[in-house]
Amino acid sequence: DRTFNLGEPEPPDHREWVERFARTLGWSGAVEPRAAPPDSPLATLNLSYPLVADTSAFRTTCAWNEATALEERLERTVAEQRSRDMSPL
Repeated sequence: DRTFNLGEPEPPDHREWVERFARTLGWSGAVEPRAAPPDSPLATLNLSYPLVADTSAFRTTCAWNEATALEERLERTVAEQRSRDMSPL
């Protein structure tokens, strides 16, 4: 039995994730870090340290790579969410 880390082969930091989603959404504003409101669950998180896990063992052992590029996966996620937001209740 083995335990593997799963995730992006070269994971972006928090800011880059936000910037990638912003581009996918067609938003061209500036991403500026701000503190979460004190009553937000995010206020308890320390996001100054990126959460990065080495996924090479899984990729090597299972000969696995993403079938779809990250940008396309983000586009599909946004399209799916937009279609849900447009659906009548």
